[in-house]
Amino acid sequence: VEPKRHRKPAISYQRDYGLRPPDRTPTLQTAESALAKRYARQTPSLFQLRSADGQMHSSKLVYSLEMSTTKANMKESAAQSKTGPKQFSAGVILLAGWLVPGFGHWMQGRWIRAVLLFISITCMFALGLAMQGMVYAPNTGDVLDMLGFVGDLGNGGLYILSAVFGWGHTVVQVVTADYGTKFIVVAGLLNFISAVDAHSLRLGRKR
Repeated sequence: VEPKRHRKPAISYQRDYGLRPPDRTPTLQTAESALAKRYARQTPSLFQLRSADGQMHSSKLVYSLEMSTTKANMKESAAQSKTGPKQFSAGVILLAGWLVPGFGHWMQGRWIRAVLLFISITCMFALGLAMQGMVYAPNTGDVLDMLGFVGDLGNGGLYILSAVFGWGHTVVQVVTADYGTKFIVVAGLLNFISAVDAHSLRLGRKR
């Protein structure tokens, strides 16, 4: 229903009051102009809408609802612009999270989680190497050695760097070497979990 505005009634001084119309002095014209502006400002909140069931609804409520909807749309547009128009596929995020610890979260804007994962996994891998831990090479021997290789492979780019530069491939007989080997394996398993977590975030399974 189209809103009906109240029209300003025309005053007839002779008909209504039996008086002579007043002289339109500059002061009177200024007062009338100020009154007209005030009336124009208040008019949108004064007129009412009548619904089909006969109830009266204030247009001020309708106006406030429209403003709320507009603000919500603006916030949603701002949130979409912050996330960025480019969205990576779940497979790309999984691969990136495996190659570089925490990078899958970084690509989705999870900066704090990405930094924490990168620092923790990288430091654990570095501590394992510092304790003269062994990095398992591809093998078909003992079951524990094969499982150790799978765990080390989870380090992604760190494992590739260790294969290129020969880190952890020299057998050193020290007490802490066994602990260092376990550190490297656990770092790889944690990186596997981190990459899968980033993949689940991209698919919307987690928040």
